[in-house]
Amino acid sequence: MVIKAVIFDIDGVLVDSFDANLKFIQNIFKKAGRKPITKTQYKKDGFHRPLKDVIRIFGQCKNEKDVEDIFLLTRKVKYPKDLYKFPPHLQDTIKIISRSYKLAVVTSRSKIGTEEVLRYSETGKYFPIVVHYGQYKNPKPHPEPLWLAAKRLKIKPSEIVYIGDSLTDIQAAKAAGMKIILFSRKIINGVDEKTTKFVELPRLIARLNSDRK
Repeated sequence: MVIKAVIFDIDGVLVDSFDANLKFIQNIFKKAGRKPITKTQYKKDGFHRPLKDVIRIFGQCKNEKDVEDIFLLTRKVKYPKDLYKFPPHLQDTIKIISRSYKLAVVTSRSKIGTEEVLRYSETGKYFPIVVHYGQYKNPKPHPEPLWLAAKRLKIKPSEIVYIGDSLTDIQAAKAAGMKIILFSRKIINGVDEKTTKFVELPRLIARLNSDRK
């Protein structure tokens, strides 16, 4: 089978949001009167988790009501978009890929956070299918979010490539029956292709396609 669709993760792929996310969560914890999460803690066990899970793990919460109360503060804390860092040639590369494949986004971000990145990066028009937190029960590394995207794309998982930057992305793609391209400087086994340059993605996707014919 040939590759017919490409699914992108957001954080770590379409945008380097580490500093922005960390600052946002630290400000939320500060407003809630909780001890701020450190950069080391967030990098080790927070960055690729849904926000509620980060609050649940690091927010010194007594119960789920406590988690919900802190989560509601996200509406009162301004997200530092000025800390976003986008890959060079992001729009041009996405445009090139969209000419040959159907595109989708699968992310652990909320609906508002997802729409914000796609609008801010001016790439939203290329992604008719968007799967965000709240649309699925089991987050990555469970394959459910990717299966949901495949269903909406009306394409078999085996005909899809997922582009992610973490171990949970790799695990989710493998469990879903998809190919995986790692966009990261990390060394993680089990990937089909790997790159640190966004502009290389069209070539790597095409190579996977030729390998499967």
